Amino acid sequence: MIPEIKTGDLVSYIIEWAEEGYETIDIEETALVLGFFDMNDGEKLSDDYSTHDRVVCARILGPRGEDTVLITELTLLSST
Repeated sequence: MIPEIKTGDLVSYIIEWAEEGYETIDIEETALVLGFFDMNDGEKLSDDYSTHDRVVCARILGPRGEDTVLITELTLLSST
């Protein structure tokens, strides 16, 4: 199920972090959603991405800068 997340929402997601010679750990990060796009062709999508039969990614801004993640990897923390 796709979460109901919009541009401007505050979300959390898990990243894997590993330093050389150490085991991988999961770190939960908080980020702001900047927008949505189709993973296959990069087409920008509106907040009504559920109408698209595509693999949807979100552009997010977090503590490590701008990044992209699958929409299904996000957890809504606060909605605008």
